[in-house]
Amino acid sequence: RQETKFEIAKELFADGADRTKIKRYTGLSDADLDTLLH
Repeated sequence: RQETKFEIAKELFADGADRTKIKRYTGLSDADLDTLLH
């Protein structure tokens, strides 16, 4: 099963990754991260 970028971002965030790393891994924008992590 392929994880969505949002699922990957949530896992990275839960692991303590910073925004720069999450953006690099997932290609999500700051706006996407704001929506996801607020």
